[in-house]
Amino acid sequence: MNIYILYNSKKGTTRKYAEEITRFLKSRNHHVECSSIDDYDTEKLYNCDKLLLGTWTNSTIIIQHPDKKWKQFAQRLPVLQDKETAFFTTCTLVWGTIFIRMKRILKTEPAICLKSRNGHISDTDKKKLSKWLQL
Repeated sequence: MNIYILYNSKKGTTRKYAEEITRFLKSRNHHVECSSIDDYDTEKLYNCDKLLLGTWTNSTIIIQHPDKKWKQFAQRLPVLQDKETAFFTTCTLVWGTIFIRMKRILKTEPAICLKSRNGHISDTDKKKLSKWLQL
């Protein structure tokens, strides 16, 4: 299975999380490509079986959303209706509405949503990914 992971990271925590997800999936013998949205490759997107999209959570006291750079990137993506997609995010405070806002921007329903406070992949994340990918 070909999996493409795209992320936006501000301080490195989301990059670290994407890299841990990548290592976990590779350890399960999947072909995984992981890159920042700055290094986005259209061909890899079209050739992947599954897509994971991640960003850090920009928060106010009551609203959580992707940052402007990720929003602009997501709005340029081709329609994702034929791609099974998962979302992931990092945040130190609260999660709140981040996945709802990602869903609105991308106009797709994620198969799973993953989150981390410190950039580490949890056992819960591994179980969700395993079930999603039927590892």
